[in-house]
Amino acid sequence: MRSQTFFPRGGLPGNSDIGIIMWNHYGSSVTSDTAGDAAAAANHLRRPVTAINRPGSGLTSPYQSRKLTRGYERVVQQDVLSVVERLSVLGLRRFVLAGRSAGGAAALIAANAPGLPVVAVHAQEPVGWDWQEPAAAEHDYNAYRSRQKELLAAPDNTLISPLPTEKTGWDKLHRMGQNIVHGLIDRSNNQDVFRQPLACMAAYNIARNLPGVQLDMHFAEYSLALGTEDPQELQMGLRVSRMQAARSGGHAVVAPINAVAVPNTVHSSFDLRTFSIGLLEQTVRAAETMPL
Repeated sequence: MRSQTFFPRGGLPGNSDIGIIMWNHYGSSVTSDTAGDAAAAANHLRRPVTAINRPGSGLTSPYQSRKLTRGYERVVQQDVLSVVERLSVLGLRRFVLAGRSAGGAAALIAANAPGLPVVAVHAQEPVGWDWQEPAAAEHDYNAYRSRQKELLAAPDNTLISPLPTEKTGWDKLHRMGQNIVHGLIDRSNNQDVFRQPLACMAAYNIARNLPGVQLDMHFAEYSLALGTEDPQELQMGLRVSRMQAARSGGHAVVAPINAVAVPNTVHSSFDLRTFSIGLLEQTVRAAETMPL
């Protein structure tokens, strides 16, 4: 596990004990795009943001598939507990967990770590909602990528689109090389993880077992993660599970659950850094008002 913490320029404000932990999306790492995401989020949100690599991603061994398929959730939760212990010296007592795509699924899984002081989870297009056979998963992924490319290239395109990299010359080539290598390693280690309903199970565990944790999930209008499923139905199922658990457990504080489709978006829309951070900000600001 590799992580890196970023602080806002000008230092931290003294009025919050909340930190943000952000997992890398597919093909990225804390030494590449995710570092830029975390640094930008820290500056905009005025909070420390720790970028953390998912198990089997970044520059790790590409031969961990069997181990991760059986123990992915345990490793994710061990990693986040280790990071939180290290961050406690900064006076951070509460955490917002965040990520998009595969990183969003990791954030959902991590929230269920025993004893973790999490107040909110923010996941954008988290993958992992049903079981899929390898051939079906590969077919659906390739079909979606083709469809997304067509939508973004359409003359009448009004979708929120990611910007091309600002890097040029050797830096641009280095980034491309990093992303290719990271993607190959990620695929080798996690292709069997991605086709399990780990995000689904983790989200329902949060709804039932962590009633004080706010859960915000944003899906694309043309979603890779959910396909043709309706986020409103998912939201209703999660809210019902939370209310039933809260009533039976006598919980006084019940945090909101939101699962929404964002208009005019595809999966890669959330790669637009300003857009992604703007959505995360809503969760962070809400978490800041939650009682201790």
